[in-house]
Amino acid sequence: MDTILLASLLLAPGSGTQLIAAEAIAREAYRVEGNSVVLVGPFKKSVTMVIPAVIDGKPVTSVGGKAFDHCVSLKSVTIPKSVTSIGMQAFASCVSLKSVTIPDSVTSIGMVAFMNCASLTSVTIPDSVNSIEGAAFASCVSLKSVIIPDSITSIEMGAFRGCVSLTSVTIPDSVTSIEIDAFKDCANLTSVTIPDSVTSIAESAFKDCNELTDKSKASIQRALSRIQGKK
Repeated sequence: MDTILLASLLLAPGSGTQLIAAEAIAREAYRVEGNSVVLVGPFKKSVTMVIPAVIDGKPVTSVGGKAFDHCVSLKSVTIPKSVTSIGMQAFASCVSLKSVTIPDSVTSIGMVAFMNCASLTSVTIPDSVNSIEGAAFASCVSLKSVIIPDSITSIEMGAFRGCVSLTSVTIPDSVTSIEIDAFKDCANLTSVTIPDSVTSIAESAFKDCNELTDKSKASIQRALSRIQGKK
């Protein structure tokens, strides 16, 4: 069977040291589309992953849907600058994932792409990204900080729902809509400011965010009143 080697770091059992190893990618685990490659997986055993920029002489432009879904041992992943999209459920339920490097080549992050990455503590979304789809980071229960770039115009349905460790979020003035349940059940969220650029905000966007300060509640209420007054 045709295979290609993907650089990967595997932890030596009991040694506390990291060994350079390789994970053979079956030809069936990636798909050639014209002059580019899409990783389709599944990849289930990696610990620290460095995705190659080139396979078979073609650039890897997408991490496809479910490629790393339920890769429970994965702790860190580096995505090359050749990648422009992260597909639906690409890293969902990678419960050990603590670190992910998203390059500024990525323009879209698919639905539930990082949902239930329970160990992920922070994420920086580069300003190349213009679309964060529904529930992309939902139930990332350890996520304490997120930087939303000013390239984002919409925070989609349930994007950060259930991120119970998230305490503050800055919404840039590029955002025009905050969709249903976007931050619902962020139980420890205390600080949020809604910019005047927002023209649509779902009433459930911050539902059950019970620790919001009075100032944050007032900011949300002002936005709702302003929007409703324009209808």
